[in-house]
Amino acid sequence: FPSHDNELSKYHKRIRGEWIDVYDILEVFECGCSASEHAVKKLLMSGKRGSKDRLQDLIEAGKSINRAIQIEKERQQPDDKRGPDVPE
Repeated sequence: FPSHDNELSKYHKRIRGEWIDVYDILEVFECGCSASEHAVKKLLMSGKRGSKDRLQDLIEAGKSINRAIQIEKERQQPDDKRGPDVPE
């Protein structure tokens, strides 16, 4: 992993002597939904990334969670209820 502290991003944290980042956590827990992953990242780093404040990150995490719910509902629908396939 990073050999020097200056190679670390704002997403890295040292846990039990190991450097990990938000993306390591998402991979270990196998979220399987990009909208859920985005929400988790926003929640873990809310207000700490420098570009947005905590409230804005929480609002955006909520929007991502709502999108994840929508995706999951669509996944649970039988194939004949999903609508026509989009041609390539």
